[in-house]
Amino acid sequence: MPGESSEPGDGGTGRAVMEATPAFDARTIPEFDGTGNVVEWLEQAALLCELRAVSLMAVLPTRLRGGAFAVWSRMPPETRHHLSSVKAKLLRAFAMDPFTAQAEMTRRHLRPGETADVYLAALQQLAELMGGLPERAIAIVFVNGLPETVQASVRDGLGESFTLEYVLDRARAVLSRATVCASIDPAPSRWKHGTLEVDRTWERLAMDVTHFRGKTYLTVIDCGPSWYAMWREIRGS
Repeated sequence: MPGESSEPGDGGTGRAVMEATPAFDARTIPEFDGTGNVVEWLEQAALLCELRAVSLMAVLPTRLRGGAFAVWSRMPPETRHHLSSVKAKLLRAFAMDPFTAQAEMTRRHLRPGETADVYLAALQQLAELMGGLPERAIAIVFVNGLPETVQASVRDGLGESFTLEYVLDRARAVLSRATVCASIDPAPSRWKHGTLEVDRTWERLAMDVTHFRGKTYLTVIDCGPSWYAMWREIRGS
């Protein structure tokens, strides 16, 4: 029976022990009013319900608000309680159409601070909205959306046959090496007019002023692929 198990050390009698299972709180699924990403919301709701062995269809309508609830409530009674019909209706109403999804995929690049996994997941969502794409095609779009210096390192040695997972692994490795350099802020400091600091991730070069043993040096760092750093003493005029 659900919620029961055989307690270890009971002498093999199979004595049932009740396990307390907390009730599922539907509020763990965010409300959806039609203004967010409906694909992400449906995926999150499905995974949370699957994790707790709860019917998604039983929970879904309770988390709809505003325009999304209006769309669901106006469905015919014979389809309003069928999960596949409800998901299809919400996707038609609030998801990108295939043409918009294709245009967005063309524009989509790795964003500052974004991980390779999150970037790939976004491309896979867009591919689904387009009706699906082969993994190889997604891998090519994925690589082309990386910073140019990272692209070269990821492409190197790929060969003719490669998998999406392999490309993702290579991108993770290259980007992890760039993490330290990408976080460099040349001498962030405050002054009377505000704060002096960079507001974006360096894509190629980083510069800083370094003080070492009483002397001042200008440091220039190549953020990839060589990671070469050069110091030059700054002499007073």
